[in-house]
Amino acid sequence: MSELSSLNPFAIVVAGVVSGALGALLGLGVVAMTMLSDSLFSGWGWKLYFIQMSYRATYLVLMGAICGGWPR
Repeated sequence: MSELSSLNPFAIVVAGVVSGALGALLGLGVVAMTMLSDSLFSGWGWKLYFIQMSYRATYLVLMGAICGGWPR
């Protein structure tokens, strides 16, 4: 328990924000591009593409923020 009390809360928040930003870059770079090829092949409309792409990018940002802010 003493390890948890010695952690700097600001450092945890900063690590979560940085990891969330990395998740956003992965979401926009990797997920958006791979989904674009699926969307073009399947003939989906742009509205459905943006809904699905933003959903997947959002959960990557959340996972990155949680994993980055988790105390070690």
